[in-house]
Amino acid sequence: MSKKSLILYSTLSLIIGLFILPAILNWLGLPSGSDVLAFIFGEPNVINRIVVALIGIILLFLVTRGFYKEYKKAS
Repeated sequence: MSKKSLILYSTLSLIIGLFILPAILNWLGLPSGSDVLAFIFGEPNVINRIVVALIGIILLFLVTRGFYKEYKKAS
């Protein structure tokens, strides 16, 4: 896969994941990501916010690292 198509697919996947997929899940009656985190951790407090922030940072790091590795590997 070329670098240009990799950037295009990565951008489209982020747009779909951030804007289109949550709308479809809501339409199907499934809970959103924020609802799931509220179900798991309960009412927000300092500790829960720190845990959720760490999970978010780790996920963002892994996604960014994956995109970077694929970009470097692309011809």
